[in-house]
Amino acid sequence: MIHAGLAALFCVCVVVLRGRAWLCLWPAVFYVSREFAQAEYRYVLRYAHGSFADMPTFAGFYPIVWNQKSLLDWLLPTLVSCVFWWVYAKKAP
Repeated sequence: MIHAGLAALFCVCVVVLRGRAWLCLWPAVFYVSREFAQAEYRYVLRYAHGSFADMPTFAGFYPIVWNQKSLLDWLLPTLVSCVFWWVYAKKAP
């Protein structure tokens, strides 16, 4: 939940200070990539015996390494960022 709050704070600051609505999408990209990297680490620790060499290329996409918390940690900030972008893209020049 804190990630969504941080994304909203970032979006408000960007729109107020810079006036650029498209910058509101940055938190979405940041949190998606962060959670994907953490999913890869979870795969390595659980199934690849701690070795990145034994990890498949798309290990971060395997559903077995995702849980509810990790899904919400990127879904909520992405939703918040997209809503801010959608609302402020119409108002910004």
